[in-house]
Amino acid sequence: MEEALEAFDPLLDRVRDEEDDALDALRDAGAAGATAVVAAILASDDDEEELLAALVEVASPSIADVLYAAFESGPGELQTRVAGALARLGDSRVSARICSVALDPKTWSTRRRQAVDALGDLGDTAVLGTLEKLAERVLGDALGDVAEQTRQVLSQRGEHGVDPLYLLVRLAIAMAKLGDHRLASGVVTLVSMGEASIAREEAPVVHAYAAAALAHTAGPGMLPALEGVIRTGGVEARYRALFPLSLLGTRGAIDALAHATEDSHHLVAQSALAHVGRVTGERFEERRGELAGWWKRSRSTYREDVCYRRGQPICAPLLRDLLHGRASVDEVLNEVCIMSGLDLRREAVREGIAPQQVALRAVASLELRPHSVLKYGKTFDLGVLVREA
Repeated sequence: MEEALEAFDPLLDRVRDEEDDALDALRDAGAAGATAVVAAILASDDDEEELLAALVEVASPSIADVLYAAFESGPGELQTRVAGALARLGDSRVSARICSVALDPKTWSTRRRQAVDALGDLGDTAVLGTLEKLAERVLGDALGDVAEQTRQVLSQRGEHGVDPLYLLVRLAIAMAKLGDHRLASGVVTLVSMGEASIAREEAPVVHAYAAAALAHTAGPGMLPALEGVIRTGGVEARYRALFPLSLLGTRGAIDALAHATEDSHHLVAQSALAHVGRVTGERFEERRGELAGWWKRSRSTYREDVCYRRGQPICAPLLRDLLHGRASVDEVLNEVCIMSGLDLRREAVREGIAPQQVALRAVASLELRPHSVLKYGKTFDLGVLVREA
């Protein structure tokens, strides 16, 4: 048995080094490869983050039993990470245990956040009660005016550090994936108030994570909050705000993206150029100097309450065309995942078809309207999102 596991050592080293095609090779190895990964993690004194991440990434029905055995008998850190992989497979066997881990006051904050992520990926609305209880703990009361409750948590930040804020954002994403967006206004508040309101060394990370969360949920004042990040946020937050802005796709969102193309950080500026192209259909990577003039001439043809893709109001036929294209298919797949709430990769593996085929079927059932955005099956009016809360 040990010799069989040792045969996978070169492959595991490639996974650790994040080499090209290493994940595909591990996925092809099936249950035997997954067994080798679990054994290597259990035998190591290191965190083995790359191997843990690989388990989640290559999760497929063929390795579900291997993962579940590790979930049943492995140490706590491995359990919650493996639970994330099983959750992406929709394996309900982990549900009750992960709810218990999430609610246990003795659970370390990192494990609790991993448990929350797993519950969001499970696709089972029955766990919403657990997530709501955790949100009530963070906010100190039953869910009410979440924006004001979040401001109260921020005012007490010195007492509890950033853990409640970080958990609140994770909860907002997990609940949104299950169709519940009640925490969205809390995330918008956190993004709007900025890093200074968090006032700890971890503030840039939390602020960036909150900005990224607005790709998954939406609330009043969302656009002004993201515009503020582009103007005054840290580098990571500015970068993370770009994708949510491109999903909004309005004239104001393009304004913010165009501003970001002049960012002092190369990665932010380059990514902003790509997102401008995604929304407008105009590519400026090789002619950056022409963007400002083009936008000055074209801005009046875009509306503040319409979501655009490739320069056209968003609609199902347009998304279908993009899915048939070769450019930026991964971005379109990601957006369809967010719109529909479907884990396209999981469904594709389950049915033995390409993710694009699952996405095309999903798009056919979406109710897309240019004056709104769709997040996990819930429609949000752009007129509300683009105004100050």
